[in-house]
Amino acid sequence: GNNIDYRRMAAMFDSTLSIQDQIQLNYVTKREELYKARAVNKLCESDEVRVKEILCKIVNRADR
Repeated sequence: GNNIDYRRMAAMFDSTLSIQDQIQLNYVTKREELYKARAVNKLCESDEVRVKEILCKIVNRADR
């Protein structure tokens, strides 16, 4: 749903978890969600930029 823990997602992406593990944990959001403007739990702007970059990386790898 909408209760995605972005900080945890970012930490997992940077950890040793494989992309397959991340996908199985449902941390890949639907492509449409990436392009919606929405608040991310009061993260600072630099964190929001990083979250978007990470989400795009995850989706791009999942598409291969």
